[in-house]
Amino acid sequence: MISQIPSASQIKPLQSADRHVRVALVYSGIVFLLTAVFPFGFYVLMPSPMPYSFIALVQLSLVAISAISLPIFLSAMRQTLARTIVLTIIAFYYTVLYGFIGFWIYTRNLPDPYLILKFGFDVQEQLQLIGTQAYILVLSILLVFLGCFLVVFIGQSRLGASLRPQKWTGILLLAIFIVMGLLRAPAVYGFYHQSLEGRKLAEAKGIVTMTDTLPFTTRSNENVFIVLLESTNALALSGKLSIGKKSYSGSYMPILESLGQNGIFFPFFFSNQQQTLRAMESILCGIPGNVGDGLWERVDEIPADRCLPNILKKDNYTTLFFSANPNPDSFHKQSFAGKVGFEQQHYGDIMTPEDRKSGWGYDDCDYYKRTFQFLHNAYPSPVRKLIFLEVAAAHAGFGKERDYESVAPFQNPKNYLEKYLDTMAMQDTCLSTLYEEYQQYDPENSHLFILGDHPFGLQKGYARFDGRAENFLVPLAYIPPRNRLEEFHTQAVSHDFFSQSDITPTILELLNGHTYQNSFAFALRKNSKEKEVEQSDSTNYEHCHFMHSIYDGATTAIVQGMQKFTYSHADGITYTANLSNDMLEKYRYELSKIMSFDDFLNKFMCSRFRTPTFAETGR
Repeated sequence: MISQIPSASQIKPLQSADRHVRVALVYSGIVFLLTAVFPFGFYVLMPSPMPYSFIALVQLSLVAISAISLPIFLSAMRQTLARTIVLTIIAFYYTVLYGFIGFWIYTRNLPDPYLILKFGFDVQEQLQLIGTQAYILVLSILLVFLGCFLVVFIGQSRLGASLRPQKWTGILLLAIFIVMGLLRAPAVYGFYHQSLEGRKLAEAKGIVTMTDTLPFTTRSNENVFIVLLESTNALALSGKLSIGKKSYSGSYMPILESLGQNGIFFPFFFSNQQQTLRAMESILCGIPGNVGDGLWERVDEIPADRCLPNILKKDNYTTLFFSANPNPDSFHKQSFAGKVGFEQQHYGDIMTPEDRKSGWGYDDCDYYKRTFQFLHNAYPSPVRKLIFLEVAAAHAGFGKERDYESVAPFQNPKNYLEKYLDTMAMQDTCLSTLYEEYQQYDPENSHLFILGDHPFGLQKGYARFDGRAENFLVPLAYIPPRNRLEEFHTQAVSHDFFSQSDITPTILELLNGHTYQNSFAFALRKNSKEKEVEQSDSTNYEHCHFMHSIYDGATTAIVQGMQKFTYSHADGITYTANLSNDMLEKYRYELSKIMSFDDFLNKFMCSRFRTPTFAETGR
């Protein structure tokens, strides 16, 4: 029996279906790129941040375009297979996308595939660590997933056919896109919400800087080294955190502590701001809390004459900036460092192709070696040098590197805190290399400060920034010049609380002998032989600290003695906690729900940082 040859009219629909499938796949790929890769990668991949309003406009426009165009496209698409492919891809894509967004909102960290695969069976505990909001998130994702697949399967049934799926499918998808667009906006922009509000606050309040009135000058020939570590949570590193029923009570940066034995170690030292560049604002320019955009975005507003590099440069110091991040344009770092007074900057130019490198920068050990090789060659007789070193390898995305597995305290990490502590062990190990190189350079005539830029809040097992003290506490070690060793504490631990904005006046006092009201040099000088230094006191120093976080809607904190007051810019609520018996702020209390930010500043602001803007005019 001879088979019947299909006619041209019978072949055409098959060819048309193939074409529709190809078009559907291309379209779904374009939707994916527009609504995911571009918006999420755009801000991260750009060498310098774009204006937040522009980012918001671009992303919302893309969501609107997708919401309008996709239903129209599907209504015109008659082929069942093509519609099914498109809708299935969209359902899967949005399920994954909003899972990532939700995880980021509640943990402030991207999902870790390693931990998901390794500890995937412990979902209940992980959700509890994130909080009750996680259950709402999971339910929302399931509803969206279910809704999309209902469109697919009901749309292909007889019931769906009788309801004219080309139209109602488009309407349902449009509704889903609008709802998800509304959910997407706070998810993506919530992270930057404070920056928009902060700019308004900055315009009203100005930038608070150190208020010392004595002249900033020196005739000293001594060198100053400042080493800025990455992401050092003082509470985690000193063994004061627990996850569930497991307590992490060890000492997780023992080398940093041992280096402090050559001088004095502060296990708890306030970082005034979060983010590395903001920490540099505080350390180098004495800015305790910038409530606006980072000064790297508005370098013309930097009070440059108050910044340590410029001050020392006027006194014939050579000022050198070294960064382990090879990209000088990252967050406008190069322009920021130049504005504050660093006449030389070095990034990847001092490194070699053989040096190890991770996502955020060069390996700490290799970086320390190359930095001191450069110093030996360029400045074999060090006098009057300010040398600032910034490391980067221990950045978020924590986990031990292969070369440092032997020093990791947790060979099989069970949660994010353990991964973090493994990374800190790597950073700590390289401090041995730093100190070896430093001793061969000029320890006789140099002041060495080693401190963290900012912590990561890890009480919940994941990184969170909620304005608690945990998010502002870093360790600091100070090692004095050997030729002045008898003047200073050695083998000492101090339980005083000072802050990064105090470092510039402290260094100036160490160099010129003037007493500044914001200097903690008095706590470094020898007044007893005890290893545990008693709470220091100075008639010129007010034990009060001003701090600001840009995350979670923004918070401003003021610590008077050991009483902490925290203002939430998102809802105007003021919280209080006593750090002397509750450093984790597990029992912080609402002090006021109606206080304005102006009233908060006027009521609690440290006297040593008061300015006419909010102290006298009441603005």
